[in-house]
Amino acid sequence: MTQSAEFLKALDSCEAQARLDVLPGSTNNHFKSMTWQFENQRGDLITIDFNDLLDMVEKHPDWLLVHTVDWIVLTKLIWLSLASTATPSQYVSSVPSG
Repeated sequence: MTQSAEFLKALDSCEAQARLDVLPGSTNNHFKSMTWQFENQRGDLITIDFNDLLDMVEKHPDWLLVHTVDWIVLTKLIWLSLASTATPSQYVSSVPSG
């Protein structure tokens, strides 16, 4: 088993949700949701959208099979780790175009 697969198994969804909940400006976000919103110090909403990752899953389905890692969950966990050292004003809003 790869090291990344072991890391994902060790981190349960309750812990991931708790990490999301304690981020400054978190507004009723759910870890399994594809979009998260945060309120910055001025009251502006910042949207983090993970839907673009679905294109990666469709374009490279073999990658998931080879690495046994959920690409979206991995990205969310990395984002939570990085965001824990930032403020909402430093988050970059990602809203799908269309």
